Amino acid sequence: MVFEINKKLESGWSPCYEEKNILYRSFEDCQTKFLELQRKEVKDGIKREVSCSADKSYLKK
Repeated sequence: MVFEINKKLESGWSPCYEEKNILYRSFEDCQTKFLELQRKEVKDGIKREVSCSADKSYLKK
């Protein structure tokens, strides 16, 4: 079984693309959602603004 999977992978097969109903998001969409969640956590008192700023500094738009 592993041998067969390895052969399929070598030929370019990807298990991620085998599913027909998978929704993919762009990096920009994920980045926007991440920042929205960060702001919500700051507002709810879960995170400090400093933490949010540090996380945001790693993302480049």
